[in-house]
Amino acid sequence: MGEVSRTLEQMNAAQQRTIVQQCERIKELEVWERFASDLINKHLGEQITEENLEQWLTTAQTRRV
Repeated sequence: MGEVSRTLEQMNAAQQRTIVQQCERIKELEVWERFASDLINKHLGEQITEENLEQWLTTAQTRRV
């Protein structure tokens, strides 16, 4: 394959797509961080069931920091 030249606009668009993808990944990781934190800080000693985990994860997903 030969070398491909990209315009400044194409490079900027590619960087923008990468930034948007990374922002979405950060949001996803923040949910898991809240979920783990809640498990440790709020649900210690509670019985772990599938229903409880689903409820706690839903809470972590909808809660805003």
